[in-house]
Amino acid sequence: MKRVIQAFKEGEIVAFPTDTVWGIGCILSDECVKKLYKIKRGRKKPFVLFIPEESWIRRYARKLGKNMHSLLENYWPGPLTVILRAKKDAPKGLVSRTGGIAFRIPAHKELLGVLKELDSPLVATSANLPGEPTPKKADEINIPQVGYIMKGKSYRHIPSTVIDISVSPPVLRRNGPISILEIEYYLKRKVLISDVGLRILFVCTGNTCRSPMAEYILKSRFNKKMVEVKSCGTFAADGIPASKNAVKVMKEIGINIAKHRSQRLTDELIEWADIILVMEPSERIDVLAFSPFADIKTFFLKTFRRGNMPSVIPDPIGEDISVYRDVRDMILKSVNRVGMFIEKRR
Repeated sequence: MKRVIQAFKEGEIVAFPTDTVWGIGCILSDECVKKLYKIKRGRKKPFVLFIPEESWIRRYARKLGKNMHSLLENYWPGPLTVILRAKKDAPKGLVSRTGGIAFRIPAHKELLGVLKELDSPLVATSANLPGEPTPKKADEINIPQVGYIMKGKSYRHIPSTVIDISVSPPVLRRNGPISILEIEYYLKRKVLISDVGLRILFVCTGNTCRSPMAEYILKSRFNKKMVEVKSCGTFAADGIPASKNAVKVMKEIGINIAKHRSQRLTDELIEWADIILVMEPSERIDVLAFSPFADIKTFFLKTFRRGNMPSVIPDPIGEDISVYRDVRDMILKSVNRVGMFIEKRR
């Protein structure tokens, strides 16, 4: 830790692991900000301040409201970046055009230990050059300006959720591990998603009946820029077509799912999704077995926006076509609520 702290105090650009992706940064100064903008050539949005404690916000941003405290108490340290109204004397290179300044407390033991030893925030950004993927390991970092690489590993491979509270109503600026529904719960306010497209994953057991029906119903309502939709199964075999009865009952409402091919649930799909919607309790258990982090973004489709109580949309596999119609109509009603949720946040 001493060598890392020394590198930061000497003004070096340091690469470090976080609880999300690998980052680079340096101690807050005008020179530091200039160095990072040179590395991230063409970048327009300001960088993030990594801080060790919530109290540090008062140095650079205006007073927090009660609900904002509740949000931070639950997700800091953690994969949440918040943009707040900057004070007039906040560092100009870190203030957005709308007057916001971004903060995060990472839930990474070693990095947090370093932050607590420094008497200054870190100006941070992801450890990749423009147009290149974010590295998952230290040996994938290819930035000549980095003077020191901290030992350790990142916990996830997706960036933090970014919520902008500097504007009203708040706006989700980047999707991440924390669900928009959780943010709204603590802020007690509607959050807009005008800047991003939500990624929604439907999960059932075999991915040949219920989840593909839900997937294609939601796809029929929105274009890809507004919503990306996928489906999968907890015990699915890859490449199996939708069941014949599922294809028939969906065709009755003008939606063709004949080209659907099943896929199994994976870590990658869980990381990809902003909201995961399951058909029954066993599938929620399976999702969380893959990733406990997914708890905050996994919901029951049938009770989505209705308390999220454990509920079941029954599996029609092996039943006659009348059962498929009943299940389709149940899914249609539930997916319509998902659609209304999205529309009200545009």
